[in-house]
Amino acid sequence: MNVFLNSRVAQTGGLDGLEVKALWETTASVSELAITFLSPIWSLGLVAVVLGFARGKDAQPKDLTAGFHRFFAGLGLHLLTILLYLFACLIAIYIGTALMGFLADMDKLDVIMQPVVQALEADPNMAYDALAQILPWQELLACLWLPMLVIFLLSAVVVLFLSYRLRLASYYLMDNPGTGPIQAVRKSFSSMKGNVFAFIRLDLSYWWYYLLMALFGSTGLVTLIPFLLGMPQVSDLGAVGIQFLTSGALCALYWWKGAQVETTFALAYENLKIKTL
Repeated sequence: MNVFLNSRVAQTGGLDGLEVKALWETTASVSELAITFLSPIWSLGLVAVVLGFARGKDAQPKDLTAGFHRFFAGLGLHLLTILLYLFACLIAIYIGTALMGFLADMDKLDVIMQPVVQALEADPNMAYDALAQILPWQELLACLWLPMLVIFLLSAVVVLFLSYRLRLASYYLMDNPGTGPIQAVRKSFSSMKGNVFAFIRLDLSYWWYYLLMALFGSTGLVTLIPFLLGMPQVSDLGAVGIQFLTSGALCALYWWKGAQVETTFALAYENLKIKTL
């Protein structure tokens, strides 16, 4: 869709084409926004299906739309999850920033930034592009790589831990029609207390599955390699072809083992739910 819409935008020129161009750009933005918010709702339908598998029930393709029956609750859970992740990352960044004085050579950093400060004093309204051009990126990276590494590692650990504590929220939401997003998160936190490492071991037992997912999911990034190396870029048709191939490979992987993996975690939810009753 993006390739088609971008081609339509490129074909509209002049004042007469401004309205058409705005229409196509709005269509592209709305489509991307719809995908962002509808994908989690579709995933809730998958949760409902694998819960049925775990309980020995038959499932039909229409059951994959179960997430839309709890649309606003699912959307609320998605937004709440994003806020929790952002809050966790902000805490990690705050800690990393507080440690910057101990991990970075501040005197050297002052010397590096002195020309930039003088340029800003001379022109307080300097454009962002101009500021980006005068920043000594290599010197800054050499001075700040350790604090940046600490912030990245802290964020990764905090987000990973939080993701496991939230692991069962979607199951509780779909398994209990009267449960809201906040209640689902609370139940997930309660059930996962003391069971995080058990779920980590369960994930590690499917390391090959996640490796294939990462491999097929990142294949589309090969279109960025020529751009980064300054080589001729892949054509739009080639990029679409690569996207179809990677999507096909992911679908084949899901068809082969997806139901088994997802039902395994549904059974784990059933086990923890029984223990916490």
